[in-house]
Amino acid sequence: MINLNKKFRNIYILESRDYWSPYAEDFIAEQDLVLTFDFGLKHEIEGFGGSAFYVDSLCSSDEMQQNNFLAAEFFKRWHYDKAGNDFFTAQDVPFGFAFRIEIWSEYLQYVRQRANLEKLRTVEYQTIFIAENIGWVGDILNEMGLRFETINKQIVSDQAVYFFDIHKYMHDALHGKSIKNILGAHVAKIDSPRIESIGSRCPAYA
Repeated sequence: MINLNKKFRNIYILESRDYWSPYAEDFIAEQDLVLTFDFGLKHEIEGFGGSAFYVDSLCSSDEMQQNNFLAAEFFKRWHYDKAGNDFFTAQDVPFGFAFRIEIWSEYLQYVRQRANLEKLRTVEYQTIFIAENIGWVGDILNEMGLRFETINKQIVSDQAVYFFDIHKYMHDALHGKSIKNILGAHVAKIDSPRIESIGSRCPAYA
């Protein structure tokens, strides 16, 4: 965990190692702190005695476990009214449950990052620098009222980046249907009526 008794000069919140080069020369291991999503950058900073932590692990495991419990309880009943009826019902078919992955991806991701970044209120520092592509950190710090400087100069290094943007992956997976894909699906149905008929009877397509 971050040493709350230590006063830091700069806090660098960098999405990955690709943003590290512009800050490397000014970094002072004994006085600065790096927060990142990238294992490669964290390992590099710690290798020369610096302090580095994952952005999404600033909260203790106990805190996050409690949050996970609250989220699970919320998802059990968020789409039901007081009578136990699904708000999202069409032609007598309830489908509120189908929105669970969407809510989890879009909203709880933000809540999780916000809970972790709130820990910065307990840390003494002079300046926060951020560099990111996903945009989460800057938006959250703005809403928290914390001042920061942004330098999003991305320099791809020869070293591997160990960071997978799960939020982008989930968003693309959920919203990835382009007009081309939709039209292609309709053409396939027109050209292949037998396949459509078989599929309509298969439970997997229900």
